[in-house]
Amino acid sequence: MKIIHILYIFTSSVLIYFLAGCSGENSGYDRNALKKENLVLTEGKQAEIVDHDYCFRIKSPNKKWKLLKEQESTGINPDSVAGGMHSNGIYAVVIIEKAESFELEEYVELLVSTYPDSNIQVDRQDALTFLGQQARRLSMSAVIKEIPFEFENTIFKYQGFGYQISSWGVKGKFKPEIAAEFFDSFSLIEGKVKARSKGSGVRDMEGVGDRVGN
Repeated sequence: MKIIHILYIFTSSVLIYFLAGCSGENSGYDRNALKKENLVLTEGKQAEIVDHDYCFRIKSPNKKWKLLKEQESTGINPDSVAGGMHSNGIYAVVIIEKAESFELEEYVELLVSTYPDSNIQVDRQDALTFLGQQARRLSMSAVIKEIPFEFENTIFKYQGFGYQISSWGVKGKFKPEIAAEFFDSFSLIEGKVKARSKGSGVRDMEGVGDRVGN
């Protein structure tokens, strides 16, 4: 079962939060410090990630978002296959795993049952339709090392796989409307979903050129 890894969330989120100086959007970033941690935010570029194994596309919502391909997003969550980072310190990841033997409700319940082990509390759970699929959106909170975090996790099943699109940030900085920008940028593409092969099937495009990742 692939869940939100609280240790990775804590180290990455707190790192950027304090390097940013804990002050207003964009204005407080120490970009030299961020660069040392490979967390430089790219502004002024639109990007797109297309994953042909898991049949999804993410388009960068706006210039304040930096999309993260799999090699980068695993530094935030080791189970993720893609992600994003907003200039105010909000993160997002996509987690996908086989879940053929579970109905959606069972899958969500199993995920929720693991959250107390990670000190995550579910504050609200809503049913919705997401990309034509029955889904659940969880609003959650956690206090880690005395720092409060807020989360939103959208969960659905597609072709026998469980999809989680999760976003979070330090309380007071996290804004659901910004998280929604990432959720809305995610779409499904045609094809048969299959577990990741060695040749990743992921294409990420930034600016004019294309790069094909392995």
